[in-house]
Amino acid sequence: MPRLLMGFLLVLFMVLLVQNLAAVEVSFLFWSLSLPRVVLLTLIFSMGVLFGYSLHWLKKPK
Repeated sequence: MPRLLMGFLLVLFMVLLVQNLAAVEVSFLFWSLSLPRVVLLTLIFSMGVLFGYSLHWLKKPK
């Protein structure tokens, strides 16, 4: 069941990515760059997955 749920969420994420191909400008402090929205969403998603996994790893009983 968890694999089915993960597969479904992955398909939803892929649809979201395909629908967001437009370029966006990202500004942070004195940096500014333009990149496709799909790249930005993928980076943010990857950072969230890594952060969640690291929290899980840190709280895992030894």
